[in-house]
Amino acid sequence: MKENLIKQYNDLNNSFKKILVFHLGISAGFFSEYNCMIFAMLYCLQHKIQFVLYSKDANFKYKDGWTDYFEPFCKSTSFWTHKYLNAKYFGPLNLSKLNFKDINNLKYQAKRFSHSIFAKISKIFVPYFYTQDLWNEFYNKEMVQQEYDIPELAIKGDFTHACNRLVEITWNYNAPTKKNIEELTNNCIVPDKYLSCHIRGGDKVIEYELLSVSDYIRAVKQYDYKSVFVLTDDYRIMSELQDRYPEYNYYTLCQEYEAGYDNSKFTQTDLELKKQSLLKLFASIEIMNKSEVFIGTKTSNPSIFMSMYNPGITKGIDCVNGKMEYLLD
Repeated sequence: MKENLIKQYNDLNNSFKKILVFHLGISAGFFSEYNCMIFAMLYCLQHKIQFVLYSKDANFKYKDGWTDYFEPFCKSTSFWTHKYLNAKYFGPLNLSKLNFKDINNLKYQAKRFSHSIFAKISKIFVPYFYTQDLWNEFYNKEMVQQEYDIPELAIKGDFTHACNRLVEITWNYNAPTKKNIEELTNNCIVPDKYLSCHIRGGDKVIEYELLSVSDYIRAVKQYDYKSVFVLTDDYRIMSELQDRYPEYNYYTLCQEYEAGYDNSKFTQTDLELKKQSLLKLFASIEIMNKSEVFIGTKTSNPSIFMSMYNPGITKGIDCVNGKMEYLLD
C-alpha cells in the first residue's frame, strides 16, 4: 500500500518540468528541517514543480544524509555546489546589521552577500530553483490557510491533512534504523494506555518563552490516565515533574546527565553520538505515536511534526481548541 503511494508520488513529481532542489539539514534542528521539507513538497505539488532532495552535507548526517536513517522517496542529488549556493534564505545585504568592530559579523554578512551573488549568477546556467528561491513561498501562513486537492495522492482537505499524506510518503525508516528503534523502545516499558508530551528546554528559550510543567499537567489532568511518556532533552524537567506531581508515573528516554539540547553543539558532536541522539529521538517519536493523546506546543517542531504524523491524537496546549497552529511567519 505505502509502496504504491510512493510510486504514485514519484510518477506525479517526475512529470513536472520545473525543479526545486531542496537543501535538507542546513542549520536547524532535525524536525525544523524536516517540517520545512514537507511544506516545500506540498508547495511543489501545488505549483507543479519537481521536488529533488539534497542532503549530502546535512547537519544530522552519519554518512550520507537522509538515507542514513530513512528509505529514499524521490530523486536526489549530491552535486557539490548545493553545499555552498543552496540555502534557506540569504536576503539582501543589510548595512544596518554591519558591525565593523566585530570581525565575525563582517565575515557572516560577507558570506551571505557573496553566496547570494554567486547563487544568482549560477541561475544563468542551471535550470532549477534553489531552496532560497522559494523559501518565502512555502514558509508562510498562506500555505496553512489553503485547502488542497491533489487526486493522484488522495489529498483533499486542509494543510494538516495534506502534510499528513506527505509524511506517510517520506517517514519510512530503513532496516538498521528500525532495528535500533525497536531496541530502544523495548527498553522503555510503558503501560498499554498512556499520555505523552514534549517539554522542551535547552536552546529553545532563545526563540520562545518556554511553557512550564504546570501548563502540561493542567492538560494531562483533563484525561483519566496516570502514566505519561515525556520527550525532553533536559532531565531536570523529569525531576521537577516527579517532585511536584508524584501522583503520575513518568517514562522517558532522557538520561540523567542531559541538561538541554543546543543545536550549535549538536552539529559539532561526534558522528556516532549524533547518530545515537537521533535514534533516541526517533524512538521517542514512535512511543508518543502509540499514546492515547499527545500534548505539545505550537512553538516546538517535534510537536508540529506529531500534528502531521498523527493529527488524531495531537493537542496543542497553547492553541485554540487544542488544534495545532503553524507559526510560518
